Amino acid sequence: MFYYYLLLLFFIIVLYCGRAQTKSELSILGNMHGSARYVAFIQRLGDILRLTDCYPLRMYLGGLDHRGTDGPFVYSWRAEFMQGLF
Repeated sequence: MFYYYLLLLFFIIVLYCGRAQTKSELSILGNMHGSARYVAFIQRLGDILRLTDCYPLRMYLGGLDHRGTDGPFVYSWRAEFMQGLF
């Protein structure tokens, strides 16, 4: 017998924009880290997962590559029928 589960998946992009980064999109998209307040905010969004530890048949990654080409980590928030990846 097969069971099918309905799962709503949301991708949410959260970018850090420093005080002087108001004129260049490239400088915002090139940020490698943010402020301490930004990091504290991000950490409250969900659990951090190493993508290489995520088995695609057990967790839906919404197209993210679990072998590392989409980055090493993802933040994941899950409820009964919803999942958000940051």
